[in-house]
Amino acid sequence: MTMSRAGRPKSNEKREAVLRAAVDLFLTNGFKETSMEKVANVSGVSKQTVYSHFENKEKLFLAVIAFKCEEYSLNLQELAGHDEGLEHTLSVVCSRFVGLFQDEEVVSMFAVIIAEARNSPRVGELFYQAGPLASVNSISEIIFNLSQQDISESDARMLAGDFFGLLKGQWHMRSLMNLDYEMDEKQRNQCVKTVVDKTMVLLNHYYS
Repeated sequence: MTMSRAGRPKSNEKREAVLRAAVDLFLTNGFKETSMEKVANVSGVSKQTVYSHFENKEKLFLAVIAFKCEEYSLNLQELAGHDEGLEHTLSVVCSRFVGLFQDEEVVSMFAVIIAEARNSPRVGELFYQAGPLASVNSISEIIFNLSQQDISESDARMLAGDFFGLLKGQWHMRSLMNLDYEMDEKQRNQCVKTVVDKTMVLLNHYYS
């Protein structure tokens, strides 16, 4: 396989170029008006190369969401297998999500999807499945695997939903309303502590 100067396969570089172009186009034009051909033009690769990495626009859109999560090391499946304890793992998850929700591109993506979903429900469904729903499912797995309480899978899922709701909180709502939403380091740390503390209280109170 041909390697770049930095030692990375060129196919990986092209894939990343496609994803970064897709992020810009989805944010600028929305899902409906973004085409695979436009993505190819902006990323500087052939349309055939785009299709070699992503079967269709829906798959590309899902990959874009995953790509933004990867930038914040949000591999929740991997975290679910850690043995560092539930409270510590939830703190790691929460901290990375706070970073994700403070990302300007992510904030813009939420706004674009909310606006476009009114006329294209499929776009909203795709985003929900790949973003919020996938996150709750993975957090549920973390809670189920790492909790010292005898918690059922259904209860773990309910608690994961509570955790995700607490996580978004007022800052996420402010970002959707185009209000000041940026947190400094102290506010981020306090947000993480509050979300994790409340989640652990819920776990110990209702599922002990």
